[in-house]
Amino acid sequence: MIPQKSDDISGIEQIFNGVATGILRYPTHLALLLGVLFVAGIVGMTGVTMESGSNTYLDKTTKEGVIYDSYSERFLSDTVVLLVRCDNPLDPDLLVFLDRLDGEIRGVRHVASVQSLADVLMQMNGGALPDSKATAHTLVSRLT
Repeated sequence: MIPQKSDDISGIEQIFNGVATGILRYPTHLALLLGVLFVAGIVGMTGVTMESGSNTYLDKTTKEGVIYDSYSERFLSDTVVLLVRCDNPLDPDLLVFLDRLDGEIRGVRHVASVQSLADVLMQMNGGALPDSKATAHTLVSRLT
């Protein structure tokens, strides 16, 4: 059995007795004080604003901020990647199919951009699709 200190208990009892006596003696003053504090809290809350996103913790003028913005614009949008499985990605028939598919996807509402191997090769070939595998291989070898 652990003996308890009687002065610790009486000190705590004195504090609670003092608070209880104050509440019972001045209830209207206490209610008025709580009302004033509540109104002050409501008024103070009107100045609180909510901010989210990288602007709250990242300075856009620094190198890191510029890199983050560039990355966000390119990769954090609603991006959809369509993978086409094939034996030879440089087959002219496949490139024609990809070009036609690109055109159809570009026509879909809210599509910002479309990029495919056919687009890259057309750009390198003066706007025309390569007409042979050899031409496509030559263009791809110039990419690296």
